[in-house]
Amino acid sequence: MTSRWNTCALAGRSEEQVALVEAYTKAQGMWRNPGDEPVFTSTLELDMGSVEASLAGPKRPQDRVALSDVPKAFAASNALEVNVAQKDHRPVDYVLNGHQYQLPDGAVVIAAITSCTNTSNPSVLMAAGLFGEKGGRAWAKTSAMGQGLAGTGFQSGIGLPGAGQTDAVP
Repeated sequence: MTSRWNTCALAGRSEEQVALVEAYTKAQGMWRNPGDEPVFTSTLELDMGSVEASLAGPKRPQDRVALSDVPKAFAASNALEVNVAQKDHRPVDYVLNGHQYQLPDGAVVIAAITSCTNTSNPSVLMAAGLFGEKGGRAWAKTSAMGQGLAGTGFQSGIGLPGAGQTDAVP
């Protein structure tokens, strides 16, 4: 069994499901044995210098905002706020674990790393760890979640969500 099928088995797939996926990929011409030279019908060139970090939001997770545009996007979305009671942008007082806090307007309340790509990148993990330990506030939920073997192998026993699970603001 190749590592890809080990991954299927580790993800809780039965032997029957693994065999079905293998049969299907072979029938569709998508199967490749280890050591076989891949054949591509086309290639894509990407200038890595054109790649820019981005954030989801500020209102909907499917909205992608370039990191350099975050202040402008946040100001624009804040100007559209319809809740008249919050137009003055005062902080919200609340108690968490017996301590009094003020949640400032525009606060980041979830900082998460998701997907096996990011959770397999040591520099991203180090930055996330530093943010979680040094930069996070008591009211900011921090988490990391991996989807692949590289991302989930280190999660065992340290309280991180498993594959397919993540955090949300209630």
